[in-house]
Amino acid sequence: MTLAIRPLLLTDVPRLEELDQVLEFTPWTASMFEASVEKAQKGTEAIALGVVDETDTPVGYLIIDVMGFALEAEVLTVGVAPSHQRQGLAQALFSEGLAILSRQIPAGSLFLEVRESNLGARQLYKKLGFEDVGFRKNYYQTDNGREGAILMRLTVQG
Repeated sequence: MTLAIRPLLLTDVPRLEELDQVLEFTPWTASMFEASVEKAQKGTEAIALGVVDETDTPVGYLIIDVMGFALEAEVLTVGVAPSHQRQGLAQALFSEGLAILSRQIPAGSLFLEVRESNLGARQLYKKLGFEDVGFRKNYYQTDNGREGAILMRLTVQG
């Protein structure tokens, strides 16, 4: 199977919304994806990347909001289809996203929140160089109430 990373397009939005429905307890809406993709297409205020299969259908995505004036960026959402998880796709998306980000903010920070219970994602983020910098109590909704989020930061160097 041949996979490639490319910028997300507005035509990808229905598939992104479909993927997010499977991956997230509180999934993004089509309008949220559209706004981020449009922002990324306009310039340097966002990064929106997808991993696509041989039919050019997204099987993963990474969206980063860039606040260059503050030398900061935030991972808004990242996901990989269950059938494609544990194959290094999230790591590849982050590698490409960080390469782009380091050109936009040559010295700064990339932040993200991750569910306290998501040990696989936390392990990946640590491998990428993220460090725990805070905790947000009751940040995420769950089937049984709420759970905390770990706030992580990566120093971006160009």
